[in-house]
Amino acid sequence: MRQNKVGFSLIEAIVALVILSLFFSAMWAWFATATKSTSSIERLVALPEIYQQFMVNLALQDLNTTPQGTFVMGDLELAWQAKVIRRSDQEQYRRQPAWIVALYEVDVAVLANGREVTTFVTKTVRQFPDPTYVDIPS
Repeated sequence: MRQNKVGFSLIEAIVALVILSLFFSAMWAWFATATKSTSSIERLVALPEIYQQFMVNLALQDLNTTPQGTFVMGDLELAWQAKVIRRSDQEQYRRQPAWIVALYEVDVAVLANGREVTTFVTKTVRQFPDPTYVDIPS
């Protein structure tokens, strides 16, 4: 005589739990990846505005006396270092002897929580009085 089953056996329940746990762990990994991607995209979308703010702040710096520094913008830190590429006092012909015009290359590292997010390089021109210039009265 055959008995009708009511409910699940222990093996069927364990198999169902294993399948569900694999499914949920895959979904959890997908959500983690989606969250990281969203954060990265948000930062990348904000980079043009960060660049503009950085350039405004950099314009206030005297690169001749302070060739490196950091700016903090929200949760980001921009560590920068400027180096001279060309100076008018090192050229063969100089149009303005009382002023030095310098072209700087500025390397910038964008950091979030101490980790590097991205880097970029920009150039800027500055001028400052030549300390060795002597005005000869005519």
